[in-house]
Amino acid sequence: MASIGPVRVVRAVRGEDAAAWAAALADGAWLDAARTLKADGGSRVLAARLRGREVVVKTRQLRGAWARLKCALGRGKGDRHWRGAALLAGKGVATARVLALARATIDGQESELLVMELVPGPTLLGVMADVRAGRERGGGPGVREQHALARAVGSQVAQMGDLFNRDHKPSNLIVRNGGVVLIDCEGVRRAVIPGAARMFATLLIEPTGCGVPPRRALRMRALLAWAEAGDPRGGRAAHRAAARELWAEAARVVSHHGDPTPRVDPLGS
Repeated sequence: MASIGPVRVVRAVRGEDAAAWAAALADGAWLDAARTLKADGGSRVLAARLRGREVVVKTRQLRGAWARLKCALGRGKGDRHWRGAALLAGKGVATARVLALARATIDGQESELLVMELVPGPTLLGVMADVRAGRERGGGPGVREQHALARAVGSQVAQMGDLFNRDHKPSNLIVRNGGVVLIDCEGVRRAVIPGAARMFATLLIEPTGCGVPPRRALRMRALLAWAEAGDPRGGRAAHRAAARELWAEAARVVSHHGDPTPRVDPLGS
């Protein structure tokens, strides 16, 4: 059984019992039963069942004094995710609901644990891979569904308004009930300059690196949805002009990015 030391809950969302979460996390049995969704160095994303609920637990080893100090000051990755989720909630953007943030020692290594609700459904990147497979073998999401998802993605970027997410990539978006839910909020912050172009660039870079770039028609559908949501009273010509301008900005970001291949293949799990 995995060894997990004393658990201290640093934050718990209103209505959640911090002591109950500490007790549940302190039982190492959940770690042994958890399913690994992603692993990268000292960080893991685990799907688990805790307190009778399906959750995702992000664990991160706090390697070095600087990492421990940042967590002690409320500046750790989990804290940033928590604040990002709160900013998005203020805009009405769908996210995975955070439940608790804790510190503990896991197998002798001081670690941070972020617990959030599990959002069932495929990632947007997975759906994009299904689209390509469908073109090659037949089947997969239909054209109408593809365009609906592209509109949902563009509308979500517009809904974020003055917020910017530096990691707004398809593997961090879950397709749910015809929309998209953002599951990684660590990179969300208020933008000093408009960040829509950079987010659209990120939405393109990852799938390109995975060999499943979206078709031009779907890119334009997302850009038009962004323009329409941002300026509901504008005409078709104005929306198209805004979409083309934003695409030109996003394309410049993409062209300067370099090799788009992800360090950890998000389609490999």
